[in-house]
Amino acid sequence: MRRHRHRPHRPRPAADDSQGLAVDLAGTFRDRARRLLGACSCAGRHDQVIAIVDRPLLASSVAGTGAIELAVHGWDISRACGQHRPIPPTLASDLLTICPLLVTDETRYPQFAAPVAVSPLASASDRLVAFLGRCPEG
Repeated sequence: MRRHRHRPHRPRPAADDSQGLAVDLAGTFRDRARRLLGACSCAGRHDQVIAIVDRPLLASSVAGTGAIELAVHGWDISRACGQHRPIPPTLASDLLTICPLLVTDETRYPQFAAPVAVSPLASASDRLVAFLGRCPEG
């Protein structure tokens, strides 16, 4: 007889608890983006080449792209669920540093809309999502 190993039960928000679910989903996205960005900055791995189909890409470019995707889509989910939670400042600042290298005029469309104008005093989160064509205020 084969025994199944039981995993500890982690409480999840009830199906009708949309605010709790939104916080859980947005938090999961932010956590994964932080971990991916941390993996990107590991010593000795940033210049490793990864082949995706027939394209050689630096591991740092792949990890940076993934971190941007996770953080910004986490922001999207947070907004869609009415939470309006910003991307954490340090993560947003780090992503703003690499974003213009990965999203250029040549690669922007159709994945991203034109940048949205924001104040230079706007938070790093607002500047990041605005760079990627999202309106931070609404």
